[in-house]
Amino acid sequence: IGLATGTLAGLLGIGGGVVMVPAMIVFFSELNVVAKGTSVAVIIPTSIMGTWRNWKADNIDLKVAAIVGFGGIVSAVAGGVIADHMSEDLSNILFASLVLVVAARMIFDLRRDTSR
Repeated sequence: IGLATGTLAGLLGIGGGVVMVPAMIVFFSELNVVAKGTSVAVIIPTSIMGTWRNWKADNIDLKVAAIVGFGGIVSAVAGGVIADHMSEDLSNILFASLVLVVAARMIFDLRRDTSR
């Protein structure tokens, strides 16, 4: 799943969780909460490697990274607290809705690009 997720994310420009979470649920019968948590944990090493490569290439604006990173930390903590009080059904509906929005956006962008 890791190879497929990384390849699809790189080729299609999508977040790996969009591929990894459903794959873990379908192919490994993981609980939804475990699949989502595992997907988040996988981000750590891949983010470190991506950051290191971009740092070496001088592609990081530290001021912007600090501002966006702080917002990400605050919202991740808030999201975790909210998720702890949310039903699994609602969590699944929200995740599926996100996947549908991403798919619709990709289709819209594809149609727009081919009409030029």
